[in-house]
Amino acid sequence: MFSRLKNPVFFWAVVLTLASGAAALSHQILWTRRMVDLLGASSESTIRVFAGFFLGLALGSALGGWLARRTSKPWRALGFAELGCALLTFPILTLPYWAGGMWQMLGPSGLEGGGGSAVKLLMPLLLVAPPAVLMGFFLPLIAKAVLNNERRLGKEGLLLYGTNTIGGVLGLLLTAVVLLPAVGALGAMLATVALNLMVAGGCFALAWNERKQPIVDTATVIGKNSSNRPNAMIAGVAFLSGYAILAAEAALLEMIQLVSPLSFYAPTALLIVVLAALALAAFLTPVLIRRNGSQRLLIFGFTAAAVISVITPWVFYISARQGWDLFHAEYFGFFLLKLIAFSFLVIGPLFLIAGLIFPAACAAQDELRGDKAGRNWGWLLAINGVGGFLGAETAYRFLLPSAGIYGTLMVTAALYGIAALWLLRWQWAGCSRWLRFGIPAVLVLCSTAVWHTQKLPTTNPDAPFDVLHTESGRDGSLAVIEGHGVGRGILLYNQYLLGNSGSRAEQERLGSLPLLLHANPKEICYIGLATGITPSAGLKHNAVENTTVVEISPAVYRAARDWFGAYNHEI
Repeated sequence: MFSRLKNPVFFWAVVLTLASGAAALSHQILWTRRMVDLLGASSESTIRVFAGFFLGLALGSALGGWLARRTSKPWRALGFAELGCALLTFPILTLPYWAGGMWQMLGPSGLEGGGGSAVKLLMPLLLVAPPAVLMGFFLPLIAKAVLNNERRLGKEGLLLYGTNTIGGVLGLLLTAVVLLPAVGALGAMLATVALNLMVAGGCFALAWNERKQPIVDTATVIGKNSSNRPNAMIAGVAFLSGYAILAAEAALLEMIQLVSPLSFYAPTALLIVVLAALALAAFLTPVLIRRNGSQRLLIFGFTAAAVISVITPWVFYISARQGWDLFHAEYFGFFLLKLIAFSFLVIGPLFLIAGLIFPAACAAQDELRGDKAGRNWGWLLAINGVGGFLGAETAYRFLLPSAGIYGTLMVTAALYGIAALWLLRWQWAGCSRWLRFGIPAVLVLCSTAVWHTQKLPTTNPDAPFDVLHTESGRDGSLAVIEGHGVGRGILLYNQYLLGNSGSRAEQERLGSLPLLLHANPKEICYIGLATGITPSAGLKHNAVENTTVVEISPAVYRAARDWFGAYNHEI
């Protein structure tokens, strides 16, 4: 496959694909930081930015596929898409300069009412989705530009897909390690916009070749079985692949943060590992297909992903007890590398195996539907993106609050297992006896481990305290603990103590100290409930008529209410 790089047009296509992927993921992480300034630092804000980005990519892939079938100048269309992406980032770039006036116009009552809710819902869609739509144009249009009788979707197309994903890894590393520390958020955004402009320039330069060497019409290189829509089975595989990967990623982020510092860099390290594994899977897929075929690879991918999903919590539990000590490092670079290495050991195998599924579906689209030129690749990318968005939303809003971290992973394992059995039944006649009976036996064996996996702790098993209550959800993994010298306390993400009864006197003094600054404090407000001990100090002051406490986490509120009433005066 790599011998195709000797062709100068394809070589530059790969270079531009790498640069476009770097710009896209750099934008995504910078947009998240910028939008959190507007919407507030909560998981809900991150989800909304995430939703706008993925929905934009999915819509852009579908529109890009539609445009690819109708344009004879894909390089020029790509140049305008990258140029438009750069221009549409300026509302986010200038956000601090105009957002403040909007909040002042709404006022306190507007912020708390329907106006504030509408702004927080619509702003990510209005600011993030439009440039993300143009990002989604890239792969369908570049497929139109370079795929033909000599270069196929199942080979060179997957090379472009993997290269674009690797570009995302490089963009994340460059932004997190170099740009943000050196030039700040504004400088990093301007540098990423400059990269978009460079990609646009490269596309316009290649557009000159379209005059001399017109692009081959995809209608002349698609097979007789091809249509304007992907096969229903392949579309279902693409959707389930995106859904399960993003649902698992949501749970695994919560899992990694049980042992890593609560910071911007834990999600970044996780995303780097996920993208690197998916890119490697895309590069491996053509090699594996040559030996086994795309349909057998799909069955293997779903089966192995189900097994590894069940095993991953145990790998994490064993690895976390081996003394990685992710909280201490002499240099930041060493800390990030150590965090990436730990994450790759724990979650890399799952995403490497699960990452084979979507590229194998693309290759099956080439083989089964005769779609050598990727005529319907845009649809597959869009379906995969919508599946990813729904998987993340389902995990954050329903699975994590109800089933916890390990339960969410077990749900994804079940989805992979059901899909493997469905594909096995669909391919029953062409499968060997070993596959027919071996795969169901392996899945049944894995199902027996699900109950034991649910019993794994979300706190350090070697810590000198007893765990009275645990709860996992969108706002983190919480435990109510009790031990000698600590008393009873709330532990968040297995690392942050939100207060404890052992230091009750000191916490009450902290709650009383601000009241000395006011001659007659009648109405007071505390930001942060935690155990409720600190704000309960206001109840002891006769002058105080009303106390309001603000807490961002429902899990913390429930823990304070149910487990600390004897210490916080039932505040």
